[in-house]
Amino acid sequence: MNAPSSRFDRTPAHPAPTGPAPADPSDLRPLLVEVEDEVRRRRVRLLVPAAAVLLLFGVLMLFGAGHDPLLGFAGAGVALFGVASTIVVVIRHRARGVRLRTERVDGAPATVVRLRAAGFWASMGVLGAIALIALVGGVVAASGGDVGLGVVLGVVAVVVGWPLVLAAVGRSVPGDVTLTAAGVRYRILGLESVIAWEHLEAVTVFEGRRTLLLHPAPDTSASHRYRTWPRRRHAKREGMVEVGMQDWGVLATDVGRLILHYAQNPSDRAELGTPAATGRWNQVTAAAVPRRFDQWVVGDPGTRSHDGTHPGDEGDAGWPLWVDTSQDAAFRSIQWGGRLWLALGVLLILPGAFAIGEPGPWGPVAVGAFALAGLMTVALGMVSPRPPGLVAAGPSVQAPTADGGVVLRGSAVLMRMGAVVLFSLAVGTAATTLLFATTLIAGLGGVLLALALLVVPVLVVTGRMVARELHLDEHGLTYRSRWSRSTVPWSRAVRADLLRDGQIRVGLPDGGSIRVDAGAMAASPGQVAIVLDRYARHDGPRGETRDLEGMRRALLLTGEDDVAR
Repeated sequence: MNAPSSRFDRTPAHPAPTGPAPADPSDLRPLLVEVEDEVRRRRVRLLVPAAAVLLLFGVLMLFGAGHDPLLGFAGAGVALFGVASTIVVVIRHRARGVRLRTERVDGAPATVVRLRAAGFWASMGVLGAIALIALVGGVVAASGGDVGLGVVLGVVAVVVGWPLVLAAVGRSVPGDVTLTAAGVRYRILGLESVIAWEHLEAVTVFEGRRTLLLHPAPDTSASHRYRTWPRRRHAKREGMVEVGMQDWGVLATDVGRLILHYAQNPSDRAELGTPAATGRWNQVTAAAVPRRFDQWVVGDPGTRSHDGTHPGDEGDAGWPLWVDTSQDAAFRSIQWGGRLWLALGVLLILPGAFAIGEPGPWGPVAVGAFALAGLMTVALGMVSPRPPGLVAAGPSVQAPTADGGVVLRGSAVLMRMGAVVLFSLAVGTAATTLLFATTLIAGLGGVLLALALLVVPVLVVTGRMVARELHLDEHGLTYRSRWSRSTVPWSRAVRADLLRDGQIRVGLPDGGSIRVDAGAMAASPGQVAIVLDRYARHDGPRGETRDLEGMRRALLLTGEDDVAR
């Protein structure tokens, strides 16, 4: 993807499409939209509860401040941050679809693809609110005689509010790609990159990251500068322009095709800044997207590309349709890291403290049960069990089934540890109920809660709930996860696609699908998707699943392959 601009795959193919293509089962556009919608919904499910906790915490601080103005300002700031964060998340969740805009750039009309600004300005509003609260708090602290604290809060207000000032004067922007008669301009926050049409040699798109690369010709370069600081330049390797379009609500392929068209057709650049460019955009966005990764050389019809009527190359299924942004990855790391499990473990230990010193056997039972649940919860955040390797299907590795077949499993350690946590909580709940329940309703509620907590441990012990398991043989695939089971003959599988986080979608003829989570198995999810896609397209493995070592080589490729994907 970041190969030198003088090296491009020139295998015979078709030029990039600019017009509508016929309906094609290989079109990835619906899947790309679907997986992006899933990511947006996941963000809402994760971030809105976190913002609600901030709001609650801020309100408690505000009401508990009494006559302490600094604590009151801090509580108001935390509550406001919680409200504003919720607004930002909801606005970003609704940011779908981009319309072309017409603007004047350097006195000439231009066509602009712009990220919706609502989320950007909502974020700026959060920073402005925090800066205002810090400034008011600094003034109050200084007037009360605490000059040092006032100065610190004033500095915080300036640092936090500076991005809002830059946005207000137009030095920082949400993000846009502008096509003019002279070339292509990309702006994001304070960075501006410009490449002239005559310097553009190739266009590369990687839909998993919604990334668009504009490669300059040899001995030329794009210009890069930070608009927030005069005279400061920002150089990139090879002088290429890298456009990150995640959360824009538009596919990088569509923008890349639009740029490619005007690069290859100088006479059509007169359309830019007119309704004709909008019509061209509508044609581009109606064309099929058969590839996750594509590359076009300007003016070379032999470059690697497709016209929307041919399926992608074999192995294309291993490229994910979505790669988490750095912000998403950081938030998930914070949310599900060891600190969260430590906090949950401490919270689970606390109920047992009420039973310390209670007479009879139920006091020690409650203390021990809650302590075990808490310690096991802490351990859940510290262990990373290695999943079992690929094995032959059958009673044993030495006695495989006649139809062949291999089984790929996820580790059951975490599931069993979770079952121990729930069983311990059930015992602790029952013991606490026997100790402290004084009414029939309280006793009945405790018994029902204990029984509910026992459901999952019973399912695990009886084998009704299992770790993830993928069984491949000559007839089809079978996927088991927890208590669900799905079987698909190869004759009914249409294609397989790696979506995100190890999630693989196996398409069916009726438009339905099943999901296979290969993220915690001893295999590269990308390689699993490639193998499943090949079997789906060729009506089965044709004897491959009888070769255990061959399947290991095909599925268990790790290391550089996993990093690349």
